[in-house]
Formats: sequence, C-alpha cells, structure tokens
Amino acid sequence: MTISNNSVVSFHYTLRNNEGETLDSSSGRDAFAYIQGAHQIVPGLEQQMEGRKAGEKFTAVVPPDMG
Repeated sequence: MTISNNSVVSFHYTLRNNEGETLDSSSGRDAFAYIQGAHQIVPGLEQQMEGRKAGEKFTAVVPPDMG
C-alpha cells in the first residue's frame, strides 16, 4: 500500500530535538493514526508521508515553518 490522500495511516514514532534528545515516543503505546490529506498532523510530516509504502522506515526532519 502507498500512502495517498484519504488513506488511514498508523505509525510509531520518536520525536527528537536538534540535540538528539527524545521529546516524545510511541514506544510501548499504540501506533499514532491519522487520515492522510486531512490536515490532522503537522504539514511538514504529512508532506513527507505522502507516497511512502506500508512498513517503510524513514527519518523525517520537519523545519519549524512546516511544523
């Protein structure tokens, strides 16, 4: 499956700051779920999720103006 508009997406994440400190994580919790294209997550992350494949692992860097 490829992520596209109106796809229901769930993922695990680790949120880190520029110094590499962990600010939040879904470790030990349920995956975070949202609908692609519904503006339910920050724009920079939603943009980077578009076109990804199910199970794909990647690092997203979201600049402040896109978060």
